Amino acid sequence: MGHFFSSLSACWVDDELAKENILGGLDVQLPDGRIPLYTHQALTHRAEAPITAGRSQHIVQGYTVWQTYLRTRDKAWLAQCYEKVKRAHAWWLSDRGDGQAYRDGLGKGMIGFDPECEMGVLGARVQPYVAKAQNAYFETYDDSPQWTNGVFFKTVRGMNNITENDVTDMAKYLDKTHTANLYLLERCCLYAVQAECLAKMARELDRPDEAAAFSADYERMKRLVNENMWDEEDGCYYNLHFDGKLRKVKSPDCFMPLMAGIASPERTDQLM
Repeated sequence: MGHFFSSLSACWVDDELAKENILGGLDVQLPDGRIPLYTHQALTHRAEAPITAGRSQHIVQGYTVWQTYLRTRDKAWLAQCYEKVKRAHAWWLSDRGDGQAYRDGLGKGMIGFDPECEMGVLGARVQPYVAKAQNAYFETYDDSPQWTNGVFFKTVRGMNNITENDVTDMAKYLDKTHTANLYLLERCCLYAVQAECLAKMARELDRPDEAAAFSADYERMKRLVNENMWDEEDGCYYNLHFDGKLRKVKSPDCFMPLMAGIASPERTDQLM
C-alpha cells in the first residue's frame, strides 16, 4: 500500500517519482488482476513466499492514481494505469473458478476478506483453524478488535485442535466458503471510492460507456452499504456478519462512508 500512498506526497516535489511509485506497485499485478499484499526478493532467510499471492492490497489504487493524475496531468500515464486498476477492481467480485467471487462469500455483491490462494483448497484442509483465521486477518488490520479478541492471534503453536467453535472472535474463518464470515465496511467503501475514481478516469480518457458502468457500480455499492450496514438506533455504520446482523464495534471505519460520499446529509449529521 505504501507504493500507492507515497505517490500522493511525492507528487508535490517530484512528479516523475510519484508516477514511478505507482507503476512499481502496479507492476506486480498477477494474471487474475489482483495486486498482492506485498512482494520481496526470494531470500533464504525468509519463510514466506516472495509474493503473497493469496492476500491482496487494500483497494487504494484508483484513488491514488486519480489524485496523482490531478497533480501531474499526464494522460498517457493515466491510460497506462487505468487498464491495470480496472483489472484490479474487477478481481474483487470475479469468479475464483468455483462459482464464488473471490471476496464475496454469500454472493451479496459486497466485499469481505480471506487468504484462499495463500493455501489453496488442499492446503486449507491441513492448516489448523488458527492459521487460516490469522491469514485472513492479515489481509486487513491484522488483530483489530473489529474481528478478533487476539487470544489466539499470537501463535499457532500447540493450537492444532482449536476450531471455530472454540473462539469468540467477531469474524471466523469458514472452510465452506474459504472466507471470513464478515463483510467489511472499510472494504466496501474503498471499493465504492475506486469505482468513482475509475469513472472519472474513463471520462478523462473519453470512454463514456466505461465511465457509465463504473458510475453504476459506485451507486450499487452505495445502496448496499446504506441498506445493509447502517444502524438507525446507534446512528452508525458497522461491519455486516454473514448471519445478517451488524457487528457493533465502533472504530474509525465507521466514518468511511463520509469519505466515499455514501452517507446522506441526515446520516452524516448523526455520525458527527
